[in-house]
Amino acid sequence: MAVQAQTTTQMDASSPATKAPRPALTELAPETGGLDSATILGLIGSVAMIYLAIFLGGAERSFLQLPAFLIVIVGTCFVTAISFSFEELGDGLGALGSSLWNKRRNPRNVLRQLLQFSDYCHKSSALSLLQAVEKRAIDPFLKHSITLLADGLPPKEIQRLLEEETDTEKQRKQRASAVLKKAAEVAPAMGLIGTLVGLIQMLSSLDNPEAIGPAMAVALLTTFYGAFMGSVVLSPLAAKIDRNMDEVCQIRDLYIDAVNSMAKRENPRKLETVLNSKLRPSKRLKYFK
Repeated sequence: MAVQAQTTTQMDASSPATKAPRPALTELAPETGGLDSATILGLIGSVAMIYLAIFLGGAERSFLQLPAFLIVIVGTCFVTAISFSFEELGDGLGALGSSLWNKRRNPRNVLRQLLQFSDYCHKSSALSLLQAVEKRAIDPFLKHSITLLADGLPPKEIQRLLEEETDTEKQRKQRASAVLKKAAEVAPAMGLIGTLVGLIQMLSSLDNPEAIGPAMAVALLTTFYGAFMGSVVLSPLAAKIDRNMDEVCQIRDLYIDAVNSMAKRENPRKLETVLNSKLRPSKRLKYFK
C-alpha cells in the first residue's frame, strides 16, 4: 500500500494538471494605418502659404511657365535617374507613399503583447505559442520570429537572422530615401541651369524687347521651382522616410529582445524590465502586478 501511495503521488506530481495554467491571450488593439496627418498638414500648409503670397501679389499666371517646368521638374527626374537603377527608382517612388501613409504602432500595446506572449511561452511552450498566434493579426515580422523560436533554433542564431532581416529592410529604405535626397540636391541645381538658360536667352534678345520678359521669367522661375521642389517637397519627405524607419527598427528591436528572452526561458518579469528600459517613461507599462 505504501508503494502504491508513493507511485500515485509521483504521478500526480508529474501530471499536466499540476502545471501552471496557460495565461489567456487577450485581443489587443490592432495597428492603425492612415494618412500621416503631420506630413499632409505640412505639405498643404506650406503650399498654401506660398500660393497665398503669390495670389496677394497678383499676376499668379506668370508663375506658370512650361519651359521652367521642363527644365526643373522633368530635368530633375532624368538627372536623378543617372545615379540609380530602375529598381532603386521604383523603391523611391514606393517610399513616397509610405511617407504619406504610415502604420502607427503604440509602444504600450506592443509591450503588452510581447509580455503576454512571453508569459504564455514561459508557462507552456514555443510551439503552443505559435499555434495560439497563428491565426492572429500580428506583425508578420513578429510571427516569423515566433516561428524561428518554435523551430528550436539557438537564441544567438535567432537574433542573428532577425537582425540581418531588419538590416536588409533598413538598407532598402535607405536607398529609397537616398533617391529623394539626391533629387532634392539636383532640383536647385537644375533651377540654376534654367536661370543661366533664361539669362542667355535674354541677352541674345536685347534687340527685341518683347522677348526679354519671357526669358527673364524663365530665368527666375526655374530658381523658384528648384528651391520649392528641393526644400519644400523632396527633402522633408526623405527625412520622414528615415524617421519612419527608425520607428520600425525600435519596434523590431523590442521583438528581437522578447523572442531572445523566450528562447532562453527567462522570467517574463525580467523581460518587462528590459523592454521598459528602452521606452520613454510615458510609454512604459507595468504588466505584472
